[in-house]
Amino acid sequence: MRQYSGPGGALRNAISVLFLVLVISGLEGAARIFYDRSHLEQIVYILERDPDLIWKNRPRLHERFIDTGISTDRNGFRSGAKEKRMDHGAVSARHTIVCMGASPTFGWGVDYGQTYTAVLEKSLRKEYGEDFLAVNAGMIGYSSFQGKKLLEKAVLPLKPELITVSYVINDIDKYRFFLNNGRPDSALKRQNGFISGLLNVLDRSYFFMAYKKMLNGFRDRKKYAGGVPVETYLPREVRVSADEYRSNLEDIIDICARRDIKLLFIKFPVNLPIPEHVPGSLREKAESLVSDSLSMIKKEDYHGAIGLLEEAVKNNKYLSSAYYYLGFCYNRTGDHVTAESYFTRILEIEAYRCGEYGLEYNRIIEDVAHRRGIPLSDIPAAFSGYAAEYLFLDPQKDTIHPNAKGHLIIAACISDTIRKNGLLFSARGKKLK
Repeated sequence: MRQYSGPGGALRNAISVLFLVLVISGLEGAARIFYDRSHLEQIVYILERDPDLIWKNRPRLHERFIDTGISTDRNGFRSGAKEKRMDHGAVSARHTIVCMGASPTFGWGVDYGQTYTAVLEKSLRKEYGEDFLAVNAGMIGYSSFQGKKLLEKAVLPLKPELITVSYVINDIDKYRFFLNNGRPDSALKRQNGFISGLLNVLDRSYFFMAYKKMLNGFRDRKKYAGGVPVETYLPREVRVSADEYRSNLEDIIDICARRDIKLLFIKFPVNLPIPEHVPGSLREKAESLVSDSLSMIKKEDYHGAIGLLEEAVKNNKYLSSAYYYLGFCYNRTGDHVTAESYFTRILEIEAYRCGEYGLEYNRIIEDVAHRRGIPLSDIPAAFSGYAAEYLFLDPQKDTIHPNAKGHLIIAACISDTIRKNGLLFSARGKKLK
């Protein structure tokens, strides 16, 4: 029979819980003082898991990120002080424009007022003397698949007059920085809301970050490299295939057409190198050598496999699978330094593949826009007129995200497209030109 513990027992339980809370708070406080977050952990810290969107920017966030301050509203949309009215769900502007996209739209590495969304709003207000609100719906790491979901969940309720759409760099990605399980976006299952919420709490905990890093130090180094499982580096499918990318754009057009919302597509520059041409015969030879090496790996003849794989990359230096198995074999032989160098090489040559795929996906968005009669802002063409200036953050460390001058040019290009296509109307029902 269960005995009644009495007031004294309840008090002891309360004291125990309070003690536990104080210990956890103390550990978290100490971790925040002494733990230095990695670049990846800094990114994950400003995101949160979402059952419908996979992830999104953390709502109502005020944080220092990539050398600039960032703030977000209740939707996770980046905002400045005057955009706080969005938090109440009431858009009072006569013209509401929503700029959808990924981290280049969000304004990675630039102040809010320098983003093309903020510059566009200011220029439209000045040019037309009308009340404009441009909402920055750029979500870090977003693909067109997530964008389509975001459109229905958070953008349509704002009842925008015009939506700009810019997705490409994450669609062609194979290695997510968040929830990296190797499956395409469309193949991911909906997350449990309670589990997502619990994991969000852990993701923001400095103590948990430090604990995970410490735990990785005790793991079998033959199965880990750079603090992550070796399998993480295995070449896999892109997040959104070319066919899915086309389909997502078509779906976005149809969703907006049903609500009489105007669209403007943005063809965005993928400022990455293009691989040199490798003759078909050398490609085939390299792939054959990789295939032969797999039988040796099964027999645990790692040194023999390494010889074949090194020959393979001599024939095709862009073959990711060869670098992966080289890293795998060196890891198994105990040479973890060489292993990590090959795994790092995989990520380096990813830039070449993304550069090549970026051209293909940009042709797709151009084709869809042409066929469906959607105005298109050609940013690569606009950037080509400034060949003497570098329009991205850093030629060594970040060649993807536009700098302040790049955002200024993007805003001007979008404004010009709006004007030429008569996409906005005045209060009297006349097109703004």
